[in-house]
Amino acid sequence: MTSTLDLQVLNYLSRGEAILSTSVGVVLLAVLSAALVAKVLLQSADSDAHRDEQRLLDVVLFPLLLVFCAIVIERFVVLT
Repeated sequence: MTSTLDLQVLNYLSRGEAILSTSVGVVLLAVLSAALVAKVLLQSADSDAHRDEQRLLDVVLFPLLLVFCAIVIERFVVLT
């Protein structure tokens, strides 16, 4: 009886983790896409006035990309 209950609790908790991981991944994908689009638009302006904004986007994009890659890798590990 207790082993069945434990398995049910573990299955419920793993589903909650998957839902949280998916929602965080979707939010990060949206923010990452918006930052990439903003960077491309600033680069296309090709103005010296936007160099500070481009550097700021570089600083923002790197950690976002790392976290997004970690979430994608974690999802592949869970699915296999």
